Amino acid sequence: YQLSHSRTVEEAQQAASTIDAPGVNVMYANQNGDIAWWASAKIPQRPPHVNSALVLDGASGKDEPQGYY
Repeated sequence: YQLSHSRTVEEAQQAASTIDAPGVNVMYANQNGDIAWWASAKIPQRPPHVNSALVLDGASGKDEPQGYY
């Protein structure tokens, strides 16, 4: 909602910063000729023992993200 109602690049940047889905590219342009692009994602930092290609143990909490890049 915020992104589609942005009137300035600054408003669009703020809206794009709230997106946390990995692999999302956000593009913005307006009639004033302002154009912008952001790679909006939160990529989790996992513990060293975690292989994210496998099923993780959600019950123990030991496989939870330790933060974001």
